[in-house]
Amino acid sequence: MKHTLFFTLAVVLTISIAAQDNEHKTTDNEYQTIFGNGDLKISGFGAPIMNFTYIEKDFAYMIGGGAGVIINNLFFGAYGMGAINELNLKDDNNSSIEFAHGGLWLGYTMFHNKAIHPVFHTRIGWGTIYQYTAVDNFVYDPSTSDHFFILSPTAEVEVNLSRFFKLGIGSTYDFIFNVQSPYETGDFTHPSLFISFKFGWF
Repeated sequence: MKHTLFFTLAVVLTISIAAQDNEHKTTDNEYQTIFGNGDLKISGFGAPIMNFTYIEKDFAYMIGGGAGVIINNLFFGAYGMGAINELNLKDDNNSSIEFAHGGLWLGYTMFHNKAIHPVFHTRIGWGTIYQYTAVDNFVYDPSTSDHFFILSPTAEVEVNLSRFFKLGIGSTYDFIFNVQSPYETGDFTHPSLFISFKFGWF
């Protein structure tokens, strides 16, 4: 009887150890990715965006939009925006300009599950300055154009208003390159206020 009990306990213990060992092997052999095990989340968003800045001495109200793909805390996409108020040509009150740019939008969201959290992103774009001359009772004809490169790093505070809507307010610094006379790089390179309204599934 004692031998039978001992043999039974030995078999049960052996099976238990083998099962635990097999479980550990299964865990070690799980499929792994650089984004984590089963934690990869992909979604998207669209966003009206606004920028309040200065061009030379004139206040510029920029409005536009962007869209992108979100992979965990990273997002990338494209944007486009332009000034909607009248901007005087430098040193020429009889002429005006149109200012617009667009390109890539890259960013990183920290602590995205928190109701209020920081976001860091950069817009890398190309744009055009169109010059207009006043003729015939404020009708403007295009006369010249100038192309430039822009880099806009931004720090933003984002608020989760709902599962599908986020409001962001932050500060950006626009670096403009390759502008031509009568403008200089410093006429466009200013800190500005940035506002975004992101719609998607977050």
